[in-house]
Amino acid sequence: MIVTLLPVAHGQGWFELGSGANALNGEGWIYAVCTDTNGNIFAAGDFRDSAYAFAPYYIAKWDHLARHWQELGTGIDRLKANDGIITVCIDRQNNLYAAGYFTDSGSIVFPEGHQYVAKWDGLRWSKLGTGINALNAHGVINSICVDDSGNVYAAGNFRNSVGQCYVAKWNGTNWRELNGLYGNGFIYSLCVDDSFNVYAAGNFSDMMGSVYVAKYSPITQTWSELGMGVDSGTTKAFIGFKSIVVDSLHNIYAAVNFIHTPSGITFGNVFKWNGLNWRQVGSLNANSYISAVCLSDNKFLYAAGEFTDTFGKRNVAQCDNRTNEWSELTGTSPLNANSGVNAICVDRNFNVYAGGAFTDSISHSHNFCYVAEFGTPPLGIGKLSDLAGISVSPNPTKEAITIESDYLADHEELTITNAVGQSLLTQRVTSTRERIDIKSWPTGVYIYYISAAGSSVQTGKIMKY
Repeated sequence: MIVTLLPVAHGQGWFELGSGANALNGEGWIYAVCTDTNGNIFAAGDFRDSAYAFAPYYIAKWDHLARHWQELGTGIDRLKANDGIITVCIDRQNNLYAAGYFTDSGSIVFPEGHQYVAKWDGLRWSKLGTGINALNAHGVINSICVDDSGNVYAAGNFRNSVGQCYVAKWNGTNWRELNGLYGNGFIYSLCVDDSFNVYAAGNFSDMMGSVYVAKYSPITQTWSELGMGVDSGTTKAFIGFKSIVVDSLHNIYAAVNFIHTPSGITFGNVFKWNGLNWRQVGSLNANSYISAVCLSDNKFLYAAGEFTDTFGKRNVAQCDNRTNEWSELTGTSPLNANSGVNAICVDRNFNVYAGGAFTDSISHSHNFCYVAEFGTPPLGIGKLSDLAGISVSPNPTKEAITIESDYLADHEELTITNAVGQSLLTQRVTSTRERIDIKSWPTGVYIYYISAAGSSVQTGKIMKY
């Protein structure tokens, strides 16, 4: 079974986020990516900081203004994770939380240490809860999420005193179990809606042996099962839910993986819970695991994982929620990942980011894992010139930009749009040096388009702060 995805007609494409001295150069897989409200990107996994002795695992931050990767925290304020980082999330104040395999320093009772949730407050890392208020997870933390009030939720392979996997909640003071889940299997994914309902999914099952998505109501303080299961429309063995996400209307989207019988072939689809029942979202029919799903504010749904396109390459699939039609997110340049995509996210400007086991081909000695961005390549950033010799400076800017090139002529046209494509300025180019006042524009990312002779178009980003 091969996925057939039609390319998206798009003026954007995939490119590596950062290059040369500004590259991530991850010497290990990327398991998680997320973005804050300022447009910075964070990546984590089992890559290490080789600049330090004992090579701790770390969170990498892409500074969208400085345009480079850096370790989040230095010196005594580093995370110092002793094992891989599986999951990260951001709260409304841009505090970042991380968890996974890494453990604390241990105790006499548990010298090997406990898994915990770490918090970055913008200055330093700290353990979320200590002493009697600690989580003390004795197993991998697969997923964390945070609600609008700053409560943090964690779940994974760790169990309570009766041997059940459970969801733990940090209320700002201590951790407590959200009782009653009956987690007889691992929990792989969590999400929370704006009414503080918590959703959990994995391979745990109900009393009838059916794997399901569980919902916790803060009003009744009980867990319930969403629906009566999903149906792929073919003979299969249900593996479980790998990733779930909730939209503003409390619809749940879930990556569901199956094994076809008797062939043993793995495949996946995305299903939607609309409050009454589960329905398959279009016909993705991924020919292998779906590892991650995410939503953008403009109502596009994205899925990625181990599945491949007709050329045998791993790419990110996009679904328009208005039509339920899937397409391959390629634009002018496809991702063509040479290994699995583990994580995806969307920033405030609807750029898509992906990370995983896939690598670049820059190093002759070995290749590096990297974060890929689907958007407009940063041709103008930092006074970098595009192929037509056009440069934009200063960039980033606060008041005005100057666009200059010996190739500009009076028959060319300049257009600047915001990140969602709304045109803010269109004017004829009259000289080789054009100054544009953008002092009154809101802070954000803008795209410029210069229509050149022969109908070719040069594009780039403008950063306004």
